[in-house]
Amino acid sequence: MNSVLHSAAAVAGLALVVAVWRAAILALAVARPTRSVLLYRAWIALVRAPVDAIAKRVSYARRDALLAPIGSLVMISLVPFWLALFGVGYGLIFYGVGGLSMSGALRESGSSLFTLGFSSPRGGVATIVSFLAAITGPLLIALLIGYLPTLYGAFNRRETEVSLLAGRGGDPAWGPVILVRYQLADVVGQLADLFASWERLVADIAESHTSYPTLAFFRSPDLRRSWLTSLMAVMDAAAIQLARTPSAASASSRLVITGGISALKSINAAQRLPVIDDPLPNDPISLTYEEFHEAWLMLDRVGYPSETQPEQAWKDFKGWRVNWEQNAFLLARKIDSPPLDWSGPRNGNIPRLVRDRPRNRRHDDLDGLNVSLRLRPATEPDQPPPA
Repeated sequence: MNSVLHSAAAVAGLALVVAVWRAAILALAVARPTRSVLLYRAWIALVRAPVDAIAKRVSYARRDALLAPIGSLVMISLVPFWLALFGVGYGLIFYGVGGLSMSGALRESGSSLFTLGFSSPRGGVATIVSFLAAITGPLLIALLIGYLPTLYGAFNRRETEVSLLAGRGGDPAWGPVILVRYQLADVVGQLADLFASWERLVADIAESHTSYPTLAFFRSPDLRRSWLTSLMAVMDAAAIQLARTPSAASASSRLVITGGISALKSINAAQRLPVIDDPLPNDPISLTYEEFHEAWLMLDRVGYPSETQPEQAWKDFKGWRVNWEQNAFLLARKIDSPPLDWSGPRNGNIPRLVRDRPRNRRHDDLDGLNVSLRLRPATEPDQPPPA
């Protein structure tokens, strides 16, 4: 009976060690999305759960402060989490092959895993297991050390473009304001450069945020900014330009939209969110014609060129936006991006950050733009977008 119990313990311990190594290698060393890292995803959910429960009951500013360290906390806490599982796994193996009690086996496992050396194994098999346990900790830490520069390199590239966009499209960025500021600066022709740079960034985000899903939860230093709402602003600006001045729009306007659509689908799949794959051009969107027309009039006031009427432009704009709106809204709820107009509902009935509409402020214009954000209560509880 004891031999069967010991054999079963050894097999269970070996299975646990293999499972943890598989999770660590897939999460840290394999640069491609995978849905099979159960231990990795379970730990992310466990770390986020208490913070999410508290964040839903507080203001957005407080919520952002609570969520800011989540990405880093998940990565830092992965090592002790995996080491604890390794300790249990090797302990079961020592119990099965080393002729030790369970407490003695766990003591032997801890001594070997952390290379403390206060306990020595007995027998050839136990000695081999001790050597394997001794190299586990350093290898795991080396994997994480090699992983972090990749993670933070992708984060820095992303946030550099988000920060640059604040000067070009408002802070926080908004699609119509991007077009307004380029018109006021008389550099509308340079919109192609902006869209081209974001096309490259979108490709970078698609690769990094699907290979390393934790990156999606790394928040911008400024609570009003987010990589996702900034991406939505750029795609809105490109869609408005295509709808309002189709002959003047460059190929990069279309490419940044198609790249963004593809990236959002990939990231949603990596986050195990529903993916709206191929909506019809006449499917409904949450943005209303009234909101679109308000932005249209704002562009009229600054003299932005127009080749069509707002009614026809709305149909064209809607045909572009329907391809990404619901995927972006689902992801925005998941990562709790800033609650801005045109960016969909969030978790809980929280105030939205409302953008003041821009004016061309001059030294002799004392009633110029007040760029601060106002807070307004949501008129009704946010509802999740339709699947």
